[in-house]
Formats: sequence, C-alpha cells, structure tokens
Amino acid sequence: MVSVAKIVMEEGGEYLCRFSQGAMQLVSGDVCVAELDYGLDTGTVEETETREDAKGGKGLAFRVIRKLTPPDFSHIRENERVAASAKERLERLIAQDGVVARVIHTRLSYGGERLFIRYTAPTPISLRKFAGELQREFRAQPDLWQVSGRDEAKMMGCLGVCGRIACCCSWQRRFPVATAKMARAQNLPVTPAALNGTCGKPKCCIAFECGQCSREKEET
Repeated sequence: MVSVAKIVMEEGGEYLCRFSQGAMQLVSGDVCVAELDYGLDTGTVEETETREDAKGGKGLAFRVIRKLTPPDFSHIRENERVAASAKERLERLIAQDGVVARVIHTRLSYGGERLFIRYTAPTPISLRKFAGELQREFRAQPDLWQVSGRDEAKMMGCLGVCGRIACCCSWQRRFPVATAKMARAQNLPVTPAALNGTCGKPKCCIAFECGQCSREKEET
C-alpha cells in the first residue's frame, strides 16, 4: 500500500505525489514542499488516498518532502521578490518591443528552477522570444503561457455577480461549458449583461444549475 496526495499548484497544475504516513499526516488544505520533475516546489493538498502498489510507491515519480515549516516562509518571500523583479523586467521588454500584453502572474518555484509567468493579450501572441533574456538574468527556466479571461479572473480573484467570491476563485477546478441554450432553458435573459460573469464569459453557474432546473421542470 502507498499513500498518495494530489498536490495542486498555484498555476492550476496537479501532481500525484507519494508520501509516508509514518513520517507525516496530510489533509486537504495542507501546504507542502514536493519533489517534482523540475525540482522542489510548493503546492496545496487537495485530497489523499491509499492505494495498492506492487512497487511500494516507486511507481510514482513525485513525492512530498514535508509540510511547510516556519523557516520556509522567509525563503518563499525571497522568491516572491525575485518573481516581482522578473515581472518588472518582462513588462519593460514588452513595452520596448511594442507588444500588447499584460503580465498577470509571476512565481518562482521553491527551488528556483522554474519561473512561472502568465499573461493576457487581446489576440493570441507568444512572449517566448523574451525567454532567453529572462533565463540569463534570473537563472530559472521561464514557463510562459497566455491565459484566457476566465483564467485571469481565477488568478487575480474576483466577486461573482451574486456578490460572493467567484466559484473559480474558491472551489472550482475546471471551467464548464455554459451556453445561451442553457440560459434559455432556465428562463434567463440572453443578453451580455445577464449572461456574462466578471470575466466577460458566460457565467459558470448557468452550467451548474442547468441540470437542476431541468429536473425541477420534469417534476412539476
């Protein structure tokens, strides 16, 4: 038997990592240091399970090293300082090049091997031409991705039209497909003001509530 934790990274990536229950007890919400394919990094435990493994856990390439400890926080603060400098540097490069893009997220992995960068732009573009300069200056491999309006809202944090923290910022892991047809089935007005959420895309709750609305109609 082997204990497995699903670790969720700040950028949304998920890793299955083995850990020793004798050495640590992990529960949902714990922040830990894990050994991944690119080095050490921090992530949040989403869930744990125990499974059979004939290889004694060696079949899982990644593993949890430890829960986050007080000495780790100063190291993370220094990484945040480096990430902020990388963001400023990239923004200068973008301005000099005349590219229309906005950097919304930068993070240096715990071990310093990977520099995560997320950006938005009106049209699909690539900022990979700046990767070499960033790598030379910050000695980390840039991971550059253009994200959508929904991803931006999730990363930046926002309130839904209901007045509560948006689902994508609190518990939602993936974006469902919400359509005008679903809105009509719920007798909702099909206008941008009523249909779209803070991110400018159709509200996820339209998809969440579509099935429930259909069942209620069948019962009446």
